[in-house]
Amino acid sequence: MTKPQTSFTYRQKQQLHADAKDKVRRKIPNSSEAYNAFKNSRQRVRSALEGLLFDGMSIMSGGFGLCGNPENLIAELYRSGTRGLTVISNNAGAEGFGLWQLLQSRQISRMIASYIGDNRLLSGSSWMVTSNLS
Repeated sequence: MTKPQTSFTYRQKQQLHADAKDKVRRKIPNSSEAYNAFKNSRQRVRSALEGLLFDGMSIMSGGFGLCGNPENLIAELYRSGTRGLTVISNNAGAEGFGLWQLLQSRQISRMIASYIGDNRLLSGSSWMVTSNLS
């Protein structure tokens, strides 16, 4: 069994470093690949929801804070114009993010959330007592 090489020349170190950088570059998608993956995920969500959305439906949304929220689902619900939604979630989004978009467009008529955070659309509102936005 041969002993692994422990000392390298300057050129060998440069080559090892260049090889490592090249491997990393191959794993990271460039901006057009990332955009295409995002675009394809939106199209997949749109086709998966085709014929399933209707006014007055209930949606249970995951995520915590603004992490793990189903952003593509929320965007598709907004785009579809589905109204009278009952949304069950552990959070209500924040200004400009998450479920905020559906609350602002008044597509959600009932919100069941354990944490509203600093969502100014919900904080201090009288409808919070009744849980009815209509």
